[in-house]
Amino acid sequence: MKKKIETFTTEDKLKIGSIEVEPIHIDHSVPRAYGFIIYTSSGPVVYSGDIRLHGSKSQMALDFIEKAKYVKPIALIVEGTKINDKELEESEELVHHQSIKIVSETKRIALADFYFKDVDRLRTFIILLKKTTENL
Repeated sequence: MKKKIETFTTEDKLKIGSIEVEPIHIDHSVPRAYGFIIYTSSGPVVYSGDIRLHGSKSQMALDFIEKAKYVKPIALIVEGTKINDKELEESEELVHHQSIKIVSETKRIALADFYFKDVDRLRTFIILLKKTTENL
């Protein structure tokens, strides 16, 4: 049996029965991640996806938050890692600067490990590689 696959992007509105769903692109380590506003007969329900303010496109998270506030949801479903970590100071910019320092100071091989789907981190290490090997 063939299944019908439908694609969507931000600003599309999807109709699923009597429910309308609005996808909103959010910042995430995996590209094309979305949060959703689900318009029900009782009012809008907001699903955040993974709220990240430390990624390379944190403005997307702020835009999503503003849209979510605007619709005045009756319920909010939030996803996030390290959400209670008040001392978390990690950002891609910080990782970039610390990695440049470490790699620049080593005279041997430098190895890095990160989640294979984290495209932001991959991009950070590609830039790091270019910067630290340009004089070799």
